[in-house]
Parts: sequence; structure tokens; C-alpha cells
Amino acid sequence: TVLAPNLADDNVLVFDLPVRDAMIPLMSADDMGPIVMEIFKNPQTTIGRTIHLAGDYLSMVNLVKTFSKVSKRAARYRPLKTKDFSFLKQKGSSERAAEYEFLRKHPARVDQGMCRQMYPEIKTWLKWLEVSGFTGPM
Repeated sequence: TVLAPNLADDNVLVFDLPVRDAMIPLMSADDMGPIVMEIFKNPQTTIGRTIHLAGDYLSMVNLVKTFSKVSKRAARYRPLKTKDFSFLKQKGSSERAAEYEFLRKHPARVDQGMCRQMYPEIKTWLKWLEVSGFTGPM
């Protein structure tokens, strides 16, 4: 999970990403295959188009609110500066920092209507949390 929170000393889960107020496109890995299959089955609707896939498109504030509601755990968003995030001791953190910086400067143009039309069962963040049972680290 790219959005895995860390457990702080006060027992609150902290989502710390360098996205500030950017909207985050979210996509369940389970939904990727069925959507790609639809693209290949119906190329006339997608040829020549750039398609930004997402089951949901949320700010970190709303993402954390939804997470807390479903998991029934205290959580908060802590915006990081890109340079601080890239020094975290997680594998690939410098590459992810560059991705988040790009996302912040160049917001995705997600067409959720098209995604839902191609695959009506695509999961929102809320639905993914409910189905997966993800509640963060213990």
C-alpha cells in the first residue's frame, strides 16, 4: 500500500506525504485488470486518448477522514516537504517524492465517469477500505 500510515508515539496513525492540498487519484490494484481488459475490448472508445484511471480522487484531508471513519482509529495528515519525504528510510522514497511533487504541480485530469462506465464495480477509497479491511499498522 502506497498510502500506509505510520503509528506515532501518541498511538495516532499519521499519513505523511508531500502533496499538501493536491487531489490524489486512488486506484485499487484489483480494479486495474478489469479496466485494462475493457480498454482492449473496446479500443474505439480509447484510441488516441490519454486515460487517467482512478476509483476515487480525494484530498489527503478527506482521505484521512474516511480512513478514520471506517477503521475507527485516530489518524491525521501531516504534510511533508518533498525534500523531507525523499530522505525517509523507505525503499523508493526518493522516487515517490518526485512522483508526488509532479502530482502536486500537475494535477491529474481524472474522468471518473469514464472509469465507472468502463468498470462499474471500480472501488472508491471508502469501498476499498470496507472490502480490504485495511486499518493500518497495529
